[in-house]
Amino acid sequence: MESANDTPEPVEKVETVAGKGKGKRKKGKGKGTRGVFCGRGIELGNCGLILVLFETQSGFAIFTYDGMNLLLDNAVENIWVDFIEGYLAKSMVWLKEFKRLENVSSAIDPVTGVDEDLAMTIRKYIVPGQQLAVGKPEYKTIIEDKLEISCLHDDAVMELMWGLGNCVEYLVPSEKLELTMEGRLRMSKGLKTVLESYDLQVEPEMVNKHIIETAGVVYSCDHSVNKHGKSLRAAGEHLKKISDIDSQDWCLIKLVTALKLLCYPTEELPGIPLEVFSAEEYSKLVNDGPKYEGKLLKVSCKTVFKEMVWARRLRNRMLRLLAHYVREARKAYEEDQTLMSSCEGGKKSI
Repeated sequence: MESANDTPEPVEKVETVAGKGKGKRKKGKGKGTRGVFCGRGIELGNCGLILVLFETQSGFAIFTYDGMNLLLDNAVENIWVDFIEGYLAKSMVWLKEFKRLENVSSAIDPVTGVDEDLAMTIRKYIVPGQQLAVGKPEYKTIIEDKLEISCLHDDAVMELMWGLGNCVEYLVPSEKLELTMEGRLRMSKGLKTVLESYDLQVEPEMVNKHIIETAGVVYSCDHSVNKHGKSLRAAGEHLKKISDIDSQDWCLIKLVTALKLLCYPTEELPGIPLEVFSAEEYSKLVNDGPKYEGKLLKVSCKTVFKEMVWARRLRNRMLRLLAHYVREARKAYEEDQTLMSSCEGGKKSI
């Protein structure tokens, strides 16, 4: 397994590679994503920060979490990546309190309501208008009815619950009992979607720490490339207008390599075969650089090129490792299935 230092940083940073031109910017408030998210955050209360009620073997933990992550596009696909390892999870949620209970299974009951100590703990941290994320639909119904606290429960919340379960030993160190297989969700929807996108068929029983962590690195590497897509495609429009090079069907790695050639035609391109360009394209890329003055941000092009090439190399290496872990897990899974079948057959014969 690669060291944690090989994992792309979760901090979102997108370089702009196309210049903005010399025109003056018009004054005005405008409508950006910040305003949109502020509006959606009002629904969650407390500036978007929510409380999370997470059930363990011996009690309930209450966390604070940035609920805006639940509202993002592709939230179900993305949330699990923040919880592949403990050090990442600790930067996403903050433990407020862990309440140990004698009988966890009856702490939230449709007849008796919410355990008094648990109810007091929830009320201790909830603020007016704030939302509480819960792991079961019946918990949402009971808490809203008995405590009159608005609750969240949907696919995005369940991805969060999966993440908390995956890192429970780091997030709730005072919980000494491990979650049962029923309590710990083996496969999140986001993880399943990502594995299938890599043509890896993984049964829930096959999921293990190696598969989770390696899939997270591969996915983060792809994100490190794809997050620059919009900016690179905008820069690619200059290729068509100035050099008559159509980059519409190019992959992002080829496109950023072309921009790097335009900005730094004499520098080497480690690991990138120049055969990806036709002779005519290559000639234009190394000679047309002066025509792009003011159109491209040279330093940004170089920075993005380095990041994307590094991410793609790591991704390819880790994808091979992921496939290896899946093969090992499938072999063990099929052996277990065969053993179970033979045991069942033995019982019937008796």
